[in-house]
Amino acid sequence: MLTIEQYENRKEALVGASMVTIWENIHPDSLSGKICLSFYEEKELFLWFIEHLMNEGIVKLGNGGEFLKGTVKEQVDKFRASFPNTPEEMEYGAFNGYWFLSDACPAGLVWIHENGYQDWT
Repeated sequence: MLTIEQYENRKEALVGASMVTIWENIHPDSLSGKICLSFYEEKELFLWFIEHLMNEGIVKLGNGGEFLKGTVKEQVDKFRASFPNTPEEMEYGAFNGYWFLSDACPAGLVWIHENGYQDWT
């Protein structure tokens, strides 16, 4: 996964970002341009990152103005179950090749700011 420093750096840099932006910038070597993870490994890294943000109370998963129900683990597991298993599935029927922008994606990120403001991405 990520080191604590990598996690903190990404968290700081990606505040308010959409899932697409996080997906594009989550890889630990993304700055070097050397991406050597399989699709499955990248998916699990992405979900690990989202779960950590959720556990910190920084983000929630929501759709249609409502938050997903259940514990953080239950929500992430639901998201994982619907997540594509291949890069081809990620692009199939998706806007601009991103499953996150399709109706098949069960939720988007909602950033919860310290002042209570909810930023639905």
